[in-house]
Amino acid sequence: MIQILHGTFVLARACRVHARLSRQYPELRLEAAREKFAEQFRSGMQVLNDHMQPTNKGTVLLNSLNRVLNELN
Repeated sequence: MIQILHGTFVLARACRVHARLSRQYPELRLEAAREKFAEQFRSGMQVLNDHMQPTNKGTVLLNSLNRVLNELN
């Protein structure tokens, strides 16, 4: 599960960075890449929300990732 958590965390960061860059530099045309990262992030979050049995600190991280997910929707 740790690999899925790590990958999903990295995808969350990629979504945020690509969204910011896309707003600031639309000529880069990053929207397609950002949407692909968002799709992969949503899939990772589905797995984590369905199967993760987090510790207290893991719950904090999962809640944070769910906030990022809500920002995408």
